Amino acid sequence: MRINWLWLTLALGNAHAEQRDDSAWIEAARARYNIPGISIAIVQRDKPVQFYAAGFCNVERAIPCTEHHRLPIGSITKSITGLLAVTFVAERVIDLDSPAISYWPLLKLPDDRTTKITLRDLLTQQGGLGAVDWPYFWDSKLSRQNFLDRLQYVSAAKPFRTGFAYSNANFVIAGKLLEASTQSTWESLVKERFLSPLHMSKSGFDALDNLTIGYGPMLGGKHSPFPYFSPDAIRPAGGLVTTASDFSRLIQMVLNEGTWNGKKIVSAPAIEMFLSTAGSGKRGGYGFGIGFTRFREHTVFHHLGSMGGYSAELLLVRGEWGVIVLTNRTGSSFPEGLSFALLDRHLGNTGDDTLMKFAGPLSSTLGVEPSDIGALPAKAMTDFTGIYRHPAWGDFTIEIFESLLRIRMGQFVTALDYMGADSFSFLSAPGWERLAVKFQRNSNKCVIGFELDDATNPKGQSFTKLKLN
Repeated sequence: MRINWLWLTLALGNAHAEQRDDSAWIEAARARYNIPGISIAIVQRDKPVQFYAAGFCNVERAIPCTEHHRLPIGSITKSITGLLAVTFVAERVIDLDSPAISYWPLLKLPDDRTTKITLRDLLTQQGGLGAVDWPYFWDSKLSRQNFLDRLQYVSAAKPFRTGFAYSNANFVIAGKLLEASTQSTWESLVKERFLSPLHMSKSGFDALDNLTIGYGPMLGGKHSPFPYFSPDAIRPAGGLVTTASDFSRLIQMVLNEGTWNGKKIVSAPAIEMFLSTAGSGKRGGYGFGIGFTRFREHTVFHHLGSMGGYSAELLLVRGEWGVIVLTNRTGSSFPEGLSFALLDRHLGNTGDDTLMKFAGPLSSTLGVEPSDIGALPAKAMTDFTGIYRHPAWGDFTIEIFESLLRIRMGQFVTALDYMGADSFSFLSAPGWERLAVKFQRNSNKCVIGFELDDATNPKGQSFTKLKLN
């Protein structure tokens, strides 16, 4: 195990924390939460960046994590898209409050928000858009354009501008608007505006190498490798791969009002806009690609990210302090808990209660099989076989294979587990979330479709059987 931890003194306003070595505390927290590997950069304005790395980024090959390991940041990419967008807003290339359709006339949403939704609605997640993500994790042939084309068939999560509704679709559309208004790709814009001038040479969108493996919940007392998926279709919402070392430069730039290494990267008005809390509640909200809350009387900007096998957290105190926590454990709130706890400790507190509050309980039920899976008679399986279609989700095939009923979509194939009556469930990935399926029958008791609870949208997704038995 490799540990690289430098001393840190944090001063925020009148608060001043004593200098202390937190490495033992952090290592104990990592071990308690069963995080295979961790890579951290802590940034204080006008001070040297401090790095911490521990555990293994590849458990099987015993490869220790370092601050130079490439790790996905998942939805923290939304903050990159948000910062990119306000940069162009400040430059008057695009407007926050003009209808999105004026920049991209082909936009189609399920109702009149097609003509009303704006870049501001998208970046603040106030448009009420629903989600359609799983197919893009399961079928690598589906493109970003395919994602955008299908949004017209995705049911809304909320009425328009009635509150926060988290959806990757907001940032995929925002990415498209930036492309349309600049005549460049979103990837090129990120590289030109951030990665290249900040010398983030190990950051980008390429696949990971075998130096880094992502893991799911522990199974049988061992870390279980988790299938890595990073679909091109949702890159503006969750596609950046980076290192703690690289990302620390972007944090430095934001804390220094857009300047890094003496060079202006982003204008001060853009940073002001990016870290704005205007129009939100006193305790918190979601700004232009980044959330914010009050913590120990400070306004803290933050975003949690998760991608197949990985979880991360970005936390900023404007003009003062920031941290990026990267891990190779999927779907974990540990990076968020650790980030807030590190801030808490350097404000003079123990951080223990904060870690538990934000990271959640030590145990996890992810990947645990339900105890009530029943046995479906073989002759009854044929009732459910066939092809089922949803205009946004595409086609799912349900088939019999070696006396088991299974569901298939793209490259994704898994067992469909019988839960009783016409109810089934399946794992969205090995050891991961279990999604529910409820089949529907007509008056003749023929199966005519099913409803899928995707654990994301407020209502189930209805699929129609293409050919009745």
